[in-house]
Amino acid sequence: MRHLGSQLAGSLDREVLRGVRLEPDTSGVADMTVTEALDRASARIDEEFAEAPLVEAKIRHSIAYFYHMRSEYEKALPHFDRA
Repeated sequence: MRHLGSQLAGSLDREVLRGVRLEPDTSGVADMTVTEALDRASARIDEEFAEAPLVEAKIRHSIAYFYHMRSEYEKALPHFDRA
């Protein structure tokens, strides 16, 4: 289970949060929104985690939760269903 946890944490870091800036941007380049990051991660889940269904389920649940918290219920529901 420890391996699953570290794989999950690393996957969320790489796939969901990549491109979302935590510090103020002074370059004038727009940050990626959280929704954009979730959308991008959602599009890659099937391919990235075909061999790891438990990790896929955990990531889908997390993505669904964050969509739900942002009131994007139509985007959350398929992930909740598959998780």
